[in-house]
Amino acid sequence: MLITKALDNFTLAMIADRRSDRTVEWYVDMLSKVNANVIDYLVFHDVTMLEAVDTQMLREYIVWLKDQRGVRIQQPLSEATINSYIRACHRFFAWCADEYQVKNPMNRIAFPKDTPQRPKAIDLADLQAMLDECKDDYWGIRNRAMMLFLFDTGARVGGLIGLQREDVELYGRHATVTEKGNKTRRVRFSQITSEALEAWLALRFETGYEGLYVFYSYPERQRLTTDGVRVILSKLGKLARVQGRVNPHSFRHAFAREYVLSGGDLATLSVLMGHKLPQTTINSYARFTEQELAERYDQFAPTNRLKGK
Repeated sequence: MLITKALDNFTLAMIADRRSDRTVEWYVDMLSKVNANVIDYLVFHDVTMLEAVDTQMLREYIVWLKDQRGVRIQQPLSEATINSYIRACHRFFAWCADEYQVKNPMNRIAFPKDTPQRPKAIDLADLQAMLDECKDDYWGIRNRAMMLFLFDTGARVGGLIGLQREDVELYGRHATVTEKGNKTRRVRFSQITSEALEAWLALRFETGYEGLYVFYSYPERQRLTTDGVRVILSKLGKLARVQGRVNPHSFRHAFAREYVLSGGDLATLSVLMGHKLPQTTINSYARFTEQELAERYDQFAPTNRLKGK
């Protein structure tokens, strides 16, 4: 079977299994679109049939990755990026082995270990600066409510853009979001966010908007898209002169970090974030700087409980 045909079938299987659009897009990018993908590498080396791919070829591909450079930033690929390519290869060839009863050429290649990464959260000072840029006008009130909802609930951007009026319970301070395709869960928010949402929903009603969705675009008055949210946050970040991260997922990271730094435990955080396993929360979101770890240690050091210390 052609490798490209196997990839098409792999993509179809993920969609049929109700994997999220972002998950499907990530695998397709890693395997066939971005500049260092394995499909292009194999085809360039005259390997077009799935059955012809062997472990040696894939080892050579992994070594080759270390010499490649990014498209936008002409620097060597980071260890985290290389690991992403390897993970995608493991998933794809394991699926092919099961689907077509062929040998898995990745079986004897080690699965990459997680590499320590800096926190991916928006900085609290940057978030405050962006909130300060929200004027008391129509879209300023919307943007304030939108940012607080992302930060205060840890919701994914898909949950934000799909949020309907009937999903929001202001006085109970919770909302129902649908994320990652069709997964529905309840998120909670504080009084501050409740008041921001109430102000936006009241203004939305006063101006005669009758659409389903809580947040919508200007001037089309259509449901916001993921890219639309990114653009809004990017513009606010520039107005606030933010140098760090301002993408939608950075708000989810900030929710996780600040919850733990404020004394919350990882078990309840995992539930609040909609993770099946606490390990997912730890691996992806429990990221702190050395200074933050030092401060937390000083606060909770065992010797603090000794008498006459």
